[in-house]
Amino acid sequence: VSVDYATSDGSATQPGDYTTSSGTLNWADADSASKTFSVPIGPDSTYEGSETVNLALSNPGGHATLGANATATLTIADDDPQPSVSIAGVTLPEGNAGLTPFVFAVALSNPSAQTVSVSYATADGTAFAPGDYVGASGTVTFLPGSVAQIVTIDVVGEGTNEADEVFTVGLSGPVNATLGVTPGVGTIQNDDAPTSTFSITSVSQLEGNAVTSTFSFAVSLSPASAGTETVQVTTADGTATTADGDYVALAPTTLTFAPGDPPKTVNVTVNGDGKREPDETFTVALGNNSGTTAISPTPGTGTILNDDPVASLSVADVSALE
Repeated sequence: VSVDYATSDGSATQPGDYTTSSGTLNWADADSASKTFSVPIGPDSTYEGSETVNLALSNPGGHATLGANATATLTIADDDPQPSVSIAGVTLPEGNAGLTPFVFAVALSNPSAQTVSVSYATADGTAFAPGDYVGASGTVTFLPGSVAQIVTIDVVGEGTNEADEVFTVGLSGPVNATLGVTPGVGTIQNDDAPTSTFSITSVSQLEGNAVTSTFSFAVSLSPASAGTETVQVTTADGTATTADGDYVALAPTTLTFAPGDPPKTVNVTVNGDGKREPDETFTVALGNNSGTTAISPTPGTGTILNDDPVASLSVADVSALE
């Protein structure tokens, strides 16, 4: 007995899903009633649902005829997950003028035989539309087999020194997919030089005689900043030292300037004495300023002016027996 067999496309197609198989099965006298043939299946990572291959017998030979089940179906069960769709973040300098495109990569975790779509929309963070970036929304579509698309958001360049700012691009409403990583964060890096500078005055003052006096230093920010700025103030020895008790060291102090604030005063206590000595100095330095400002290279100098008189020498009259 003999019979021909052959495969043909159902919803599965060759050569991608399977390899065509055909041939003839032969039974000799006393052979087992059953024989087999193989159809190679092609592995892939595409989400496509179950697919079918048609199987058919033909041309029976010998003492046999085709039975009722001369055709059958091979079902290829899909073992790939439905893809998830994610969006990556972007970090770029904003530029000094015009528009800078921030290109966000939108990707599927694995291919799909279906058309996949997802909605996107921008949202403010510390960056605001339309001043910092151009808000946008829309739909991203992946044709079957495609795994990569982009969303482009324009960032507005300008020359103002400010902290880095962020906005987001979020995904929603996926069709034929699930949501993966979202939102993507757009980080607008500041590329402008500081425009506001912290500075501090110097003070020259008499130390006083056995009393304490206050040396008042003025710290200012010019020009005024558009946002809140901070700077730290500390003292350091010069020829005047805290070990000798010339002045009281200032613990590191942070000053906060809101937009338009006037200069702020830093007070340092100086200890007076009755010693005749040269004028002495200490410094008040600025540091650890917020990132959108600069610091004047000249620290504040406190000059303790000596106010003790020059020593006078005298001799007393003496009477003695000769």
